[in-house]
Order: sequence, then C-alpha cells, then structure tokens
Amino acid sequence: MHGKKKLDETRHRLLVKVGFVFSVLEKDWQEKFVRLVKCKKLNGHCSVPSRHPDDQELAYWVGQQRTHFNKGKLRKHHERQLRKIGFIFYPRDEDWLEYFDKLIENKNEHGHCNVNANKRNPLATWVKKQRCESEPSIV
Repeated sequence: MHGKKKLDETRHRLLVKVGFVFSVLEKDWQEKFVRLVKCKKLNGHCSVPSRHPDDQELAYWVGQQRTHFNKGKLRKHHERQLRKIGFIFYPRDEDWLEYFDKLIENKNEHGHCNVNANKRNPLATWVKKQRCESEPSIV
C-alpha cells in the first residue's frame, strides 16, 4: 500500500471545472444551504419551523446545524456561511430580543415598563416571566 498522495493543483482545477464532487457530505450540505437561502428569500428569515409542512428535510437540517454549533462541531466555514445570511443559532434569544424591543417601545410610549396585564397581551406575559425568573429563590 502506498502512502496517500496529494492531488496536484492542475488536476484539482480540472476536476473542479467539470463539477467533480470531492466530498459527498459537503455537496449535500451546500444543497441544503441553497434551499435555506431560497427559504429566506421567500419568507424574509432563516427560521424554519421544526414541523415545516413543506420541507421536513430542511427543517431537520436546520435543527442539526444548531445542534452541531452548540456542541462545537459545526465547521467554521459552514458557520460563516450561515451567519452571512442571518441564520439564528439560538432562536430563543431572537424571541427574547423581539420582546425586549417591544418593551422599549412600550416604555417610550408610556414612560415606564409596566405593561397592562388585563389585556391578553403577549408582552405582559413576557414581562411577568422576566420578573418571575429574576426573583431570588425563597428557601
């Protein structure tokens, strides 16, 4: 058995020109990425629900990218590509920031952060949750 030889640059370029696939896994990743980009163009964001009715495969793939990222296993060039299109690795953070922005709007309008809880208001629910989560535990 011979040692692993490195493909010379000229041969590599020739193979690339004809569309040679060096890594089937990378090709699959890039195809899913292109689908995510199309989804973003269509919907204005990269949030694919885990139970996406039109594309379960893409929804699963998106979840896998977040899992790989959280475990430190997402390739850096993949992370860069995803960040470039505005991919959110922590969707809960995005939701939190959205409600925080609404709270700031409410404060600017009313001069305080007290949100009317009498109405069925999702912001009031969020504010209540923030207060509950910040209270020290009583033992």
